Amino acid sequence: AGSLTLITHSSLLSMLKIINVVEDTERHNYLLKIKVSVLNLKNFKQRIFSNYGNKP
Repeated sequence: AGSLTLITHSSLLSMLKIINVVEDTERHNYLLKIKVSVLNLKNFKQRIFSNYGNKP
């Protein structure tokens, strides 16, 4: 029974590692999306201001 517990434990650990990697990747992609949208917003504001000839 002891060896079976060991196998289950190690497979659980490797599953947890995989889950952590997936979560990190998703978090990274989410932060990238936020950065891109912030940049897009800034560019959008600059375009609006330049169209009206005003400086922000």
